[in-house]
Amino acid sequence: MTISALKNELHRYIDMADEEQLKAMHQLLEGSNNSHRYAQEELDNFYGILEGYKNGTIETIPVATAHAEIRERLSRK
Repeated sequence: MTISALKNELHRYIDMADEEQLKAMHQLLEGSNNSHRYAQEELDNFYGILEGYKNGTIETIPVATAHAEIRERLSRK
């Protein structure tokens, strides 16, 4: 499908959409916007954790272990 045809089809969907569908489409498109800028506080926190990991003051666990712990905690609820 060409870009022009795709745009025309999307316009038809928008023209026929109800309010709920339009909000969902808008949310989907907003979520795909990759221009998110992190606040300085978020960056400082991230780099602090990274530095702690590098110098050994922050320990990590394998992803599989984290998933197992999460599943276990959820099963107890």
